[in-house]
Amino acid sequence: MTLWQRLKEWWHQPESHEPDLAPDRRDALIEWTAQQARRFGMITPAYLFAEMNRPVMFVASQFVHFFSPFADPFLGGKAQEVGYLLQDPENLDRFLARLEELGKEEDAVDQAARAARSKGRSPSHKAKRDDPGPRDE
Repeated sequence: MTLWQRLKEWWHQPESHEPDLAPDRRDALIEWTAQQARRFGMITPAYLFAEMNRPVMFVASQFVHFFSPFADPFLGGKAQEVGYLLQDPENLDRFLARLEELGKEEDAVDQAARAARSKGRSPSHKAKRDDPGPRDE
């Protein structure tokens, strides 16, 4: 078999361009990405950014693949996997659902903290704050 025949045979072989990203690895990447958004206090901006860029998410995945040598330090060595994650629109839905869950958890924690702060104040504290002080007559 000549080199040309081998190349021709290789070129025409059906090949899957989407590697199998195991469901547990996919979920771990979604969780990692959502936790990074939470860590930096960017849940709402991340949700809006992802939803706004939904139509170009496949192009973004190709961009991540292309620049993976440069993006790896920023993505913790996970650039290729994040690129594969962005290729599937269902993964974006999973990511957005996880961001919603984290947002609700943070809201519940904030509400509990506010309730605890308001319970900690006594009515006399409010009276002291509203007291204008000594009056000159």
